Amino acid sequence: AVSRMPLSPVWSVLFFLMLLSLGFGTQFSTTETVVTIILDEFPNLRGKNRRWLLLGVCAFMYCAGLLMITEGGMYILQLVDNHSATYSALILGCCEVSVMAWIYGVDRFLEDMKFMLGFYPYPRVFWKWAWKLISPLIVVFILIFTWVDYDGNSYGEYDFPGWADAIGWMITFSSVIFIPIVATIKIYNEEGTFTARIQKLTQPTYDWGPASPQHRRLPATTCSGLGEYSGPIQGSNITLVTNTSNPNFKDIKDTNFSHLEPLNEDFEEDTSSEDDGLNMRAIREEAKKGQKEDSKPSSKK
Repeated sequence: AVSRMPLSPVWSVLFFLMLLSLGFGTQFSTTETVVTIILDEFPNLRGKNRRWLLLGVCAFMYCAGLLMITEGGMYILQLVDNHSATYSALILGCCEVSVMAWIYGVDRFLEDMKFMLGFYPYPRVFWKWAWKLISPLIVVFILIFTWVDYDGNSYGEYDFPGWADAIGWMITFSSVIFIPIVATIKIYNEEGTFTARIQKLTQPTYDWGPASPQHRRLPATTCSGLGEYSGPIQGSNITLVTNTSNPNFKDIKDTNFSHLEPLNEDFEEDTSSEDDGLNMRAIREEAKKGQKEDSKPSSKK
């Protein structure tokens, strides 16, 4: 079709440049997703070690892709394509949006977005119910219809054998199976009754929120080691509170944290690196400077 157009060589070059940029964009997002997950799990790989991690991830993906350019590589490609990004992506997406909207709470999530952006997404009521009902229902319907329409794997006139379909379903559930496995381990390691364990695990942890102390606000409630407070809890009961004008809220920097163990993040050697994210060393030094100023006794003339 391109060869029949006027100036066909120009359109051919533009067409393949479009395909090349599309492939690069997809590969960049996929690679950065894998690298970010590994960096969050192993912080020591940040900074100067990030380049070696990126090289290792790219080398692994390259070796995995070599299987798909062999004589039977098209069949492997069809099997992986049909099972790696269809059912698993829909199941994970449905679980993520449901947990965010119904367990963490869509109101908490909107408060967090307001804290980061300075305003609610407009219109607020649309996003609230889109996350709570519309998005989960659409994903569930797509998952059901895709499952009903499934009739085994095939390529052209060739139908895959049963053992190949079984491998495909193993590929599908290789990522999804970790959701119930990790949930079961977490529940088993907690203490108390089954209901108490579920309630504890479905609440945000205390360290959830901004890293900088001056950006964190504690709700006016009674917390062990944090003093006596009283008042309602807005948004997350441990994280972001944007209504700082309320007298029932107190800035966290006025609270004594001397009993807490300081963070040990010696991996941040280069404070000027853009790959380190938040500079926790500078934040700790600023917090110590503020504590020293607060501890100085006021002298009267």
